[in-house]
Amino acid sequence: MTPRIAYYGTVSLSQLAALHKLHDKALYERNIRNFLGKTTDVNRAIRDTLTEKPELFQYLNNGVTALCERIEPKNGTAKEKVFSLGGVSIVNGAQTVAVTCSPEM
Repeated sequence: MTPRIAYYGTVSLSQLAALHKLHDKALYERNIRNFLGKTTDVNRAIRDTLTEKPELFQYLNNGVTALCERIEPKNGTAKEKVFSLGGVSIVNGAQTVAVTCSPEM
């Protein structure tokens, strides 16, 4: 089996929200569950943290994991890299991303 390449880093919630708005449910195609709705206890807690204690968000959230069919480096700096993704699907973090796009945010 050919080893797979993995990247990790930080992406702003606004960038993830833009992906959600552009691709909607297709962004979660490979996820075992879609957005569960803004009224679940977990999603209310995510929203409350974002609106009332945003400084704690990175400590209370386990992040977002995405798979993609293609990733290519683009222009960037030594400190900030930029990538072009193709066939991207969020496989962990659908609740986090979708909550950021709810009308209350």
